[in-house]
This record gives sequence, C-alpha cells and structure tokens, in this order.
Amino acid sequence: MTPELMVESRSLLDAPPSSHPGLWERAAILLARQALEESLDDFWLARSPDLLHASMRAQLLCLGPLMNNDHDAAQVAQLWGALSDACHFNTYQPTPSPSEVHTWLDQTECFCALLARKAGRTVAHT
Repeated sequence: MTPELMVESRSLLDAPPSSHPGLWERAAILLARQALEESLDDFWLARSPDLLHASMRAQLLCLGPLMNNDHDAAQVAQLWGALSDACHFNTYQPTPSPSEVHTWLDQTECFCALLARKAGRTVAHT
C-alpha cells in the first residue's frame, strides 16, 4: 500500500483540487506519514513483531539497533517528527511550502525503501 500512498500524496501536492488552498499540502504530508508508518509496521513484522503495538516513540527508539544503523534511524525519527508536526494546524505557523513537502516526500520514499530492504522486502519506487 505504501507506493500507492506516495503516488496519491504527490498527486495532491502537484495537482491539488481548487478548493481549500493550503489543505492539500497537509493532506499530502499526512499520506506520507502514513506510508512511513506502514513501512515501519512491515519492518517490525519482519524483525520484531512485539514492537508493532509499542508507541511510536518506543518504536523509533528501538529502530537504530534493529536496523544496525543509528544514523538512518535518527533520520527516520526526525522525518516522522517533521511530518507529524506539519500535519497539525497551527495558526502561528504557515503551511509548509510545496518544495519543503516535496523534500519530505522524497525522504519518505527513500526511508520506506530502506526499511523494506532491512525487512527483507522490496518496495516499488514511485
């Protein structure tokens, strides 16, 4: 399902419906976060199924040792945090720019593919 989420995410960003400007960037971000979370679920299913039901904070803390790569795990955690923050409406913060969202989408696709490889699976790159 992850590749489909990323395709839909890019579609919302690149060709948003005309109604409710600013809403579609956040919808694209939400879909990207969902794709990342699904990739994490697949990773845990393959590597440590007990962590499937742990909080996201606990999952992200355990990711480095199970990936054998603390640097990439920290970047996944940072990306998940950025996506989560951007999903929430805050009247004091502007909507993320399309270029910022594109960067997050690119990072999400890379990390989803990395998690799939670490789980022994392959993911079609969009």
